[in-house]
Amino acid sequence: MFGSGITFSGLGSGIDSASLVSRLVQLEGLRKAQLESKKGIAKSKQSALSKLEGLVKKLREQAKSISTSGQFLKLAGQASREGVLSFDVASTAAQGSHTIEVQQLAALDRWAFDGVADPEVDLAGADGETLQFTAGGTTHTITVTAGASSLNEIAAAINDAAGTSVAATVVNVGTQSAPSWKLVLASKVSGEAGRITGITSAIAGLGIDGSEAAPGSGTPVSANHVTVGTNARALVDGLLVERDSNEFSGVLSGITFTAQSTNAGNPVELSIEPDRTAIRKSLDEFVSAYNGVVKFLNEQGTYTAESGAGGALFGDSTLSIVGSKMRLALFNVDLGTVQADTEGYSTLGLVGVGVEKDGTLKIDSSKVDQKITDNVAAFAALFTDDDGAGTGDTGVAARLTAALDAVLDRGTGPEGQGLKSLFGAKSESLTRIMSELDRRIADEEVRLDKYEETLRMRYANLENLMARLNSQTSALAALYQ
Repeated sequence: MFGSGITFSGLGSGIDSASLVSRLVQLEGLRKAQLESKKGIAKSKQSALSKLEGLVKKLREQAKSISTSGQFLKLAGQASREGVLSFDVASTAAQGSHTIEVQQLAALDRWAFDGVADPEVDLAGADGETLQFTAGGTTHTITVTAGASSLNEIAAAINDAAGTSVAATVVNVGTQSAPSWKLVLASKVSGEAGRITGITSAIAGLGIDGSEAAPGSGTPVSANHVTVGTNARALVDGLLVERDSNEFSGVLSGITFTAQSTNAGNPVELSIEPDRTAIRKSLDEFVSAYNGVVKFLNEQGTYTAESGAGGALFGDSTLSIVGSKMRLALFNVDLGTVQADTEGYSTLGLVGVGVEKDGTLKIDSSKVDQKITDNVAAFAALFTDDDGAGTGDTGVAARLTAALDAVLDRGTGPEGQGLKSLFGAKSESLTRIMSELDRRIADEEVRLDKYEETLRMRYANLENLMARLNSQTSALAALYQ
């Protein structure tokens, strides 16, 4: 090795010292390779642990989504005829049927002032003329000036003053050659509560007959009263119900319906039944998530002579902890409960959810569908826990949710200190191991660099020595020739 950093390997000794140094460094680096291998194993474990945590979280989400009857026992409505009403059914609705007869739709109150030929012509005879009406419980007085009292200007003034309660528009009800422009005042709230009352006009060129329809009547008294604000009326199971809009809520528990057309004398029958399609979908998603975890546990925990360990978590206690909690939640059923069950709804197997040899679940579709049809409440009770107390009606989905909470969420120690979750503790431990391995690998790299430098210096000195010896030998040989 020379000051320039260039090494002429073997010039003096005939030994390929560069290759020899490289091989010696490689052999000395076996310890570093072992550390890197250990880090790779820890990293693979952490990756597999993260994947398992994701699968367990997905399972918990699916279990939680069917852990109460309100979530699992979905209901659907069926109307005997379309076009009369639309409806929404909540889980709080009761199964059964109802007759609904829409007698009257809700309407907005509308008034039209007497027509004028030109909406841009001023109508007031003097400043200070007024138009007055009451809407939404507030009386509005619109005052105009003689020079700013056209129909369009009056409509704009009304919208500025009372735009939250009414809408004022200008409409031509005549023809293009013989126009008749009318100021239309419409309530923004339907029903009798939204009626516009007390309409008077002291504007010289703007007339209106403000005679009002009687309360409860939908028949106008004045020709200027275009439509009368009326409540929607419906006979629900024979009882008269009114609302100020076409939406009827708070009439039937858990059911909201909106009237679309009248059907007096021809009631619609609304049937509320379990939504079997939605229930099956929820069950299928739950089983799929459960099987996803089981398959991963099986893959990680398998060992064969040909392939060795099936996954990075082979032998890790996390696999057995998660698997055990899942199985206990689903299959640890009280013997007395099973013996007292005369209908066959106390275990998953009895309702058509069987267990395969590998621990995954399999749905017997025909049996499950029949069980739902026979007694959907009992079917739901197998999975749900409505009181949240963890006793009595605790179902398998509720138990599984609680079991997975225990491995996914942080707990609390005896003095209130936060505890790490199973996955959190495992991941943190692996992170510490990898950090320590990184430190040791860095130390090894420094040691190997120094070792290589020392070897190169030694072989460079050897080459120099051998070169001098060869030179002396050549000189001696020359003396005796």
